Amino acid sequence: MKLTVQASDLKYLTGLAARFAASRNLVPVLATFLLTAKQGRLTIAATDLEAGIRASIPAVVEEPGSVCVDTKTLAGWAGKVTDEITLELRGDNLHLRAGRARATLATMPADQFPALPPEPGETYNIPGFLDAVASVAYAVSRNEARPLLRGINIALGDGKLLLTATDGLRVGMADLSVPEAQDKPWRAVTVPAPFFAKVRGDAATLALGEDHFHLLADDAHYVSRLIDGQYPPVRSLLPQPEFAIAVDRDELRRAVERGSLFVREDADGNSAAILRLSESEMVISASAGGAGSAEEVLSIEGGRDLEIGFNPEFLLDAIRAVRTEKVEIGLADRRRPAVIRDGDRTHVILPIVST
Repeated sequence: MKLTVQASDLKYLTGLAARFAASRNLVPVLATFLLTAKQGRLTIAATDLEAGIRASIPAVVEEPGSVCVDTKTLAGWAGKVTDEITLELRGDNLHLRAGRARATLATMPADQFPALPPEPGETYNIPGFLDAVASVAYAVSRNEARPLLRGINIALGDGKLLLTATDGLRVGMADLSVPEAQDKPWRAVTVPAPFFAKVRGDAATLALGEDHFHLLADDAHYVSRLIDGQYPPVRSLLPQPEFAIAVDRDELRRAVERGSLFVREDADGNSAAILRLSESEMVISASAGGAGSAEEVLSIEGGRDLEIGFNPEFLLDAIRAVRTEKVEIGLADRRRPAVIRDGDRTHVILPIVST
C-alpha cells in the first residue's frame, strides 16, 4: 500500500474518526483505524462496536491496500504536520513522510478489524435532521439504570419523522416532514444519544436498519447500534393546557439564569424557581434561604393567576431550544406540566409541587 494525501485532509479525517474508536478496550484492534487505499480515495474506518464510521478523502494511490494502525498515534502525528503526507506499507510497518518529518507505525492485519454494516439500500434525505435532534437532546436521561431513556426515539412513517427524548421529568419532541415516507408504515427505533454528538457536518440522509441506525453526510457513513426495548408512549400522554402565555424569550432566559443563582434544594431535595402569574406580569422568585433571594418582573400576554415552580435548569434547557423571539408556554394549574410550543417542536416540563 502506498499513497499520498493532503495533511489537512488527513488531519480532519483522523480527528473525525477518532471519536468512534474505543479509548479503553481489551480488544486492541478497536483502538485502531482501518485504512483502505483504492480508486483514488483513502477510507478510514473506526468503531467501538456500539457506533462506527467509514469516511474517505481524495488520495493519489500508487499501490492499493488495507492495514490497521493505532488511532491516537496517526491522528496526533497528522495533526502536527502541514505538508503532503505519503503513507507506505513496508512489511509490518506503515511509514509516514511529510516534508522532512518521518515516522513509522506498527500495524495489525486488516482482516482483524470488525466489519461495519454496509450502506443501507433505502434512505431518506431529511434537511434539518441534526438540528432537530439537538433541539430535543437536552431531555435525554443520564440514568444508566434506564438505558431506553438514554436514547432518542426516532419514528418514521406516514410522511413524517418524529423525534422524542425524555428523562421522566421533561420531554423534548420535534416533527419533520418526509414526503418519501408518505406510504410507509410506522417504524420506530431508539438510538443512543451520545452517537449524535460525535457526528460532524450537515448529515441529513438516514436509514433505519434492522439492528443499526445509519446516517450519511458528504463522504462519511455513520452507524450506531439500536437500544432494545419499547420506548414509553410519552406522546400519547401529553397534557392539554388551559391557557397559554407569551413572553420575550431572551428576557425570560436571562431572568431565570439570574434567579437560578439563588435556588437551593429544599427538605425534599427539590430546587425550584417560583413563577407567579397575573394577567400581564410574571414574577420570578428564588430563595437561597439565609444566603439571599432574587425576584424579577416580566411582562407577559395571556396570563391568569397562577403560582407554579420549576427546576430552573430544566426551564432553561427548554427556553434555549426555542427558535422564536417569544416563548409560548401552555399551563393549567400548579400540578400539571408546562407545554412550550415552537412550531413543529414541543417541550414539556413537570413542575415541582411543594407540600
